[in-house]
Amino acid sequence: MTAMTESSSQPEPEHSPARKKGKPSLPLIIVMSVILVMVLFKQDSIRAEAELRGLIDSEAPNPELLARLVKQSDEPSKILLRVWRSGKIPHRWEVLDYINRQLIGNKQLLDDAEDIIAEAPLDRDITTRLLGLNLMRLVEHPGWVTYSRYQLEDPDPEMRKHGLDMLGRGSASNSLADVVERFNDIEPEVREKARKVFELLTGIGPRPEDAPAGYPSDPARSWWGTNYLNYPKADLPKPSRLTHAIDLGKVQLLDTNGAPLSVSSFSGKPALLGLFASWSFQSTLALRELSKVQASMSNSLIVRAVCVDAVPGVKHDHTPGADTNNSPVLTDAEFAGLQKKIAGLVKQNRLQYPYLFDRGGELTRKVEGSELPTFIIIGRDSKLIRRFAGGRSASAFTNIIQTIVTD
Repeated sequence: MTAMTESSSQPEPEHSPARKKGKPSLPLIIVMSVILVMVLFKQDSIRAEAELRGLIDSEAPNPELLARLVKQSDEPSKILLRVWRSGKIPHRWEVLDYINRQLIGNKQLLDDAEDIIAEAPLDRDITTRLLGLNLMRLVEHPGWVTYSRYQLEDPDPEMRKHGLDMLGRGSASNSLADVVERFNDIEPEVREKARKVFELLTGIGPRPEDAPAGYPSDPARSWWGTNYLNYPKADLPKPSRLTHAIDLGKVQLLDTNGAPLSVSSFSGKPALLGLFASWSFQSTLALRELSKVQASMSNSLIVRAVCVDAVPGVKHDHTPGADTNNSPVLTDAEFAGLQKKIAGLVKQNRLQYPYLFDRGGELTRKVEGSELPTFIIIGRDSKLIRRFAGGRSASAFTNIIQTIVTD
């Protein structure tokens, strides 16, 4: 009993009151918020970088994606410059198109994109060059006259004509001497263009049919002989040297037997390739001039025609409606039929050089070959030297190649 009494009389153990959970302090909340923002920002940056790399690596850039990446960036010009520096033809077209659409009310972007605007008029791709020249004129770039004058020295008569067109939009005092020099151009079309631009700048045209006796037979030259001292030719600084060139060495084509052949197999010689399609009369007509080039330069130049009939979507670029003639992948039987068809076309046009097939469309995509006819000049190192669309005379082809292909 005593023991039980002693046991029951022991004091109850004391219990600490339950501690209430404290609220996070304000500094901790701020730190956690900053960390969260940084994590989210980093995720956005990583996502944007991944999208940009994907766009650059693509064969054809998505215009909406490019516009969004530029808009979201704190340094939009760097986005455009990275896409531009890919050197890919469709990517450069898209960059110039984007800048052109931002002309109104975005002077800062134009200032930041100065490197692109100044480089485009000297591009290896003539379409890019034309886009760049027109953009330079639209933004009233201080160098547009100089860059237009550069075109007058180009071996391609189409570029000389375009340079004259550009100079015709300016002042006679800036470039009249350059225009007069083209009166003696080797190409008749360039000489004719020079005369028209001279008349536009001075008002002096050809001799009227009802001109009185003593009227000069060549009013333009007569006027120039009297006034040339008032229009001295300005110095023309040497243009920047192009550094980037697309490497086409690994591009696979097929020979007439359907065997694979890479561009790098062209025996270390420069090459002139003409892209054509059987349904494009203009492209097959343009290939005839290459036979003359082949005959005169067979020891120093490889000349090939490249059929793009099998490339999906090419015909759709030229005709309305769906492209039902080009399936995504030709069957072997369909390709055999195409080979027979092209063999007949080559014989009909008396082409004196081999032809190839771009069955997979790799070359067409890399050089925007859906503009027909498209011609590309490739150096001994398999890198693109020049790309242009539209036919040229044999003499123009020869002059272009002899001028721009160097050791």
